[in-house]
Amino acid sequence: MLKKIIYFGILTGLLTTSCNHSWKVASPDGNISVQINEDNNNHVVYSVLVDDKTIILPSRLGIALRSKEQDFTNHLSFLGNSVKEINETYKMKTGKKSECINHANELTLSFKNKSDQKIDLVFRACNDGIAFRYQMHNTIKDTVKEEISCFAFDSSTLSWCLEYRSDYEGFYPLRNLDSVNKNQYVCPALFKTRNNIWLLASDAAVYGNYAAAHITQTGKNRMRFSIPNDIQYASPWYPESYEEVVMNEDTLIEAQPDLTTPWRAFIIGTGLSKIVESTLIENLNPPCELKDTSWIKPGIACFPWWSDDCANDKPERLKKFIDMAAEMGWQYIEFDIGLLGNNGGYAKNYWRTIPYIPEIINYAAGKGISVFGWDERRNLNTPEKRADIFDQYKKWGVSGIKIDFLNSDKQDANAFREEATRDAAKYKLLVSFHGENSPKGMRRRFPNLMTQEGVRGEEYYKFAPDKDIPTPAHNCTLPFTRNVVGPMDYTPVGFSTPRRKTTYCHELALPIIFESGWTCVSDKPEEILTSPAKDLMKKYSATWDDIHFIDGYPGEYVCLARRKGNDWYVACINSGPERSSVLINFNFLKPEKYKVELYRDFYSWEKNPDHKNLKCDTIVIPQDATIRFPVAANGGFAFIIKNSYK
Repeated sequence: MLKKIIYFGILTGLLTTSCNHSWKVASPDGNISVQINEDNNNHVVYSVLVDDKTIILPSRLGIALRSKEQDFTNHLSFLGNSVKEINETYKMKTGKKSECINHANELTLSFKNKSDQKIDLVFRACNDGIAFRYQMHNTIKDTVKEEISCFAFDSSTLSWCLEYRSDYEGFYPLRNLDSVNKNQYVCPALFKTRNNIWLLASDAAVYGNYAAAHITQTGKNRMRFSIPNDIQYASPWYPESYEEVVMNEDTLIEAQPDLTTPWRAFIIGTGLSKIVESTLIENLNPPCELKDTSWIKPGIACFPWWSDDCANDKPERLKKFIDMAAEMGWQYIEFDIGLLGNNGGYAKNYWRTIPYIPEIINYAAGKGISVFGWDERRNLNTPEKRADIFDQYKKWGVSGIKIDFLNSDKQDANAFREEATRDAAKYKLLVSFHGENSPKGMRRRFPNLMTQEGVRGEEYYKFAPDKDIPTPAHNCTLPFTRNVVGPMDYTPVGFSTPRRKTTYCHELALPIIFESGWTCVSDKPEEILTSPAKDLMKKYSATWDDIHFIDGYPGEYVCLARRKGNDWYVACINSGPERSSVLINFNFLKPEKYKVELYRDFYSWEKNPDHKNLKCDTIVIPQDATIRFPVAANGGFAFIIKNSYK
């Protein structure tokens, strides 16, 4: 791993100061900058500019602990500043890119308050956005009273925001900013300004020392990164499975000495490519703390529970899924070990004594298929409980665990995420979190974190009312919102459900459009093994070397390419009426002629809704070509271009 961090005193173009206490830090390419000022009331105020045009209007910063001596929301006096450049390259086991570049200019401003207590405000400007956080110097333990981290936009700004619910399994509807007026929204949230600048607001590097941020409207067109309050969202399906943990969590944030908050970040671009392709959230996290990562193997998984609630109680049925995974060249089966006896409750201890569990694990191993299990947070919320279950998993040869029903943004839950992922690594176990919030970049620090839910995915076909199932528009919004910030366990490819509004090729394209270190394919062996797209599905990948956004708009359509080795996977999904032409410029390929197998929908799909109504055409992509591809109503297409990497 190549890593390079340069420290220096003054960098030309990075920092400017004046007698009225104004500072500016610019991205390495100079296109994005943060302007920081002290106003007449000794408040610290920042603005964000793109190409010298203000896109985040002057907005206040500040934080206060319960102790009056640790109030940094007003009456601040400037003490000094320091600057540095960050320029590093690091490897990722999963994600949009296998090699990420973190290049930023960082400005630290030191202030004191009326009590002569000190705080540092740290700002980073990158080519794809900005971030800031607070570094306090409290000497004793305290609690956080409030955080004033605001951001204001022009009144004509558009938004795609998810109203708070504890599992983050909702929709991101398009709204005018002035209608985003509920008490709590979640990160990330997407915004488009009047001058066509895109911003994705999120937090990053959230661990056990703080809570995850919500977004709250504090005035017309003015938002704030807020601390989660006592608001609770009770699941209509599984309340008893997490409430006993969540309801006992402390709503206060305990501030340890020298508290450093998570980052508040904005991914910024003049086009959507900067949003979709960004690795800013991972860049803001600490480096990998695992010395050995060779055992970490992402992969494609089959998911028996989706087609049969009680599949985990049926060893012969599980073997059918294992056989399918082996035939398809996939790597995993999600065998929900703690979910046995579905009608009798979750994670009963009797699973330890059932003889067919090691039998299934050994059967899978004989076919070259790894197993990951399932359990609940309440059964893993102490080091002793984790050691007990993780040790049993290790003895059986289980490779990982899905941990369900976190359902919280509070500090206790973040401490659990950090501790459980670290403990799992000691047993060489991979991890998925469900009943979850959005990712904060933790997989950089703990690359054994394969995926996280925090999304309304295809589980909803099983139990939700028609108005609540995923829509094509929802699928076409996720690549610009939820999936930007990290892995997404959507459980795609539900071909056989009669409830979906998507076409067959829309479903086929989702494992390329969506990114996840464990991509759990929903459908059953009888559907997958007879699919006319079987050859393409055999080539599904859960790891990527690069991403290239081609075209799209939130809620309407998205077309992108992901690179695996020397091959580019290209996919598109659509919402609404047939789109006559999606324009693909193949300038990201090395200049040669390519023959590809294009999987697309019949255009008579709405009149003849046979769920296997697709075509596979052999097409030729000429050298340096730009081609228009039609895409069916609520449809999609996908193809793989072999040996095409420049």
